[in-house]
Amino acid sequence: MSEPQEDIQPQEEEQPAQKEEQPEEQPSKPPVKKRQSKRERQLQQQVDDLTQDLQRERSDFANYQRRTEAEKEQIMSHAKSEVITQLLPVLDDLERALGYIPEELRDNTWAQGVGKVYERAQETMRDIGITRIDALHQPFDPELHEAVEFEDGEGSQEVVTEAMRTGYMFEDRVLRPAMVKVGKDPEQSPQAPEQATPADESNAETQSEEAGNES
Repeated sequence: MSEPQEDIQPQEEEQPAQKEEQPEEQPSKPPVKKRQSKRERQLQQQVDDLTQDLQRERSDFANYQRRTEAEKEQIMSHAKSEVITQLLPVLDDLERALGYIPEELRDNTWAQGVGKVYERAQETMRDIGITRIDALHQPFDPELHEAVEFEDGEGSQEVVTEAMRTGYMFEDRVLRPAMVKVGKDPEQSPQAPEQATPADESNAETQSEEAGNES
């Protein structure tokens, strides 16, 4: 008996493995800006309005502070000038007293004490911004000098020939003009230095004597 033949099936040929296709990368798209709703726009507008109001209030307050400081300084300056104006006649009296001290009393201790008081008063006034107005031999200036008498003469330039009352400046304004006598300068010579008043001469003598005693 013949052996049964085995069915021989044809072997399938192995197909080469195919590579999996990778999906192509798509370019990234910019994010889409979300549109604000009507309510959001209203809220943003309110925030902007409040911010502007706050900045305006801060600016107004800064201006108010500067204005207040300026007004305070102006009030203090005015009050100071009023007080000093009331004290000027006292200085005038001291200056006249020193100008009429008899020659035989120049070395008197009391007279020298008056000169020191006058000198101390002038130093204090300089410290607070009060300065004397130069008048004698200076060109006449109606803003600085109060003319009470005019002398006739030749020349075109008016100059102060006599200082009858000392004038004072407070910082950059006239506190009291100098009372002067005005005449003509025939030669129109350069301004001569202001002559010392009797009070200044008395102070100079006092200082000279003190320096001699110290040496």
